[in-house]
Amino acid sequence: MSEQSARSRARWAIREGAIIGGILGFWLVALLALTLLLSVVANVALMLNLEPFYFFHSQSMQFVLPLVLQAATANVALYTLVRVGMLIIDHWRKTSPAVQGA
Repeated sequence: MSEQSARSRARWAIREGAIIGGILGFWLVALLALTLLLSVVANVALMLNLEPFYFFHSQSMQFVLPLVLQAATANVALYTLVRVGMLIIDHWRKTSPAVQGA
């Protein structure tokens, strides 16, 4: 975000929002894939009369969603923290008298 015009700031904000949306979309796809995988395992276990595996499926669904949500939140928070840090460092390099040679 080197330019300061309103149009460039809007483009930057949209691009950053799209990246964060992409991260959350990735975790949503991961949640769906994990849910489908556990459902297939549960159905196979049910057909083969393997009660422990079916019990595992019913218990695992209680912690899969919170686990994925926490991973997505941590991922977005880390991305945001790194981007803010990069912006602060870039601003410091542009405005610091020591870096500009004064």
